[in-house]
Amino acid sequence: MVLNCLERLVIATSTVVISLELTHVAESFKVLPGFGFYDDSDSPNAFALDEDVIANTKGTVIFGKQLLSDELASPWGGLAVAGLSHMNLGIFFNIKASFMTY
Repeated sequence: MVLNCLERLVIATSTVVISLELTHVAESFKVLPGFGFYDDSDSPNAFALDEDVIANTKGTVIFGKQLLSDELASPWGGLAVAGLSHMNLGIFFNIKASFMTY
């Protein structure tokens, strides 16, 4: 029970920090993707989707809870999370700008 409460606190706090960072980067790239978390306990990862999962957004950046937890616990902490977020927004920007095709 305590671990669950701590996990929720970490995710809530991280969501605020990531939200501020993503807002800045999204404005720079002129994109407006949604942002969400998923259970990546078997394979930590983050990725960009060219799907509108969240209303009033264009595309989605999905961040794994395990990856988030691992990176926040690393010496790089929030800097690593910001870097991964930037990378995924950059991939999304490239997809939207047709620089990359999948």
